[in-house]
Amino acid sequence: MAVQSLQSKRRILVVDDDADCRTCLCDRLDSWQYEVIQVASGMEALEELQHGKVDIVLLDVAMPHMDGAETLRAIKRRYSDITVFMMSAVMTPCLKQQLVQWGARGCLEKPKIGRAHV
Repeated sequence: MAVQSLQSKRRILVVDDDADCRTCLCDRLDSWQYEVIQVASGMEALEELQHGKVDIVLLDVAMPHMDGAETLRAIKRRYSDITVFMMSAVMTPCLKQQLVQWGARGCLEKPKIGRAHV
């Protein structure tokens, strides 16, 4: 533990338009001692990356205006060294393969937190 306290915290940027998902994920990451920044859109993510160092980006696939795939490609064009993990409530093998080809380090399936199924 002493060694970990001497190191700076890893900064994680969480990008998700769903506020409940963002809050849940950020709370968990914070409890694991990560420094967490959260934004609600791809454009906000790109702005945040201009202003500060981020070690990892957790990026939702399905977002309005600028979706996660478009945001991933923009991040990798501008900041090729940043690690990006994609998140989706429906992560198909085909989608995962495409996202990895575009530069995602990996893909995570988001839990369905508190969502009513109609």
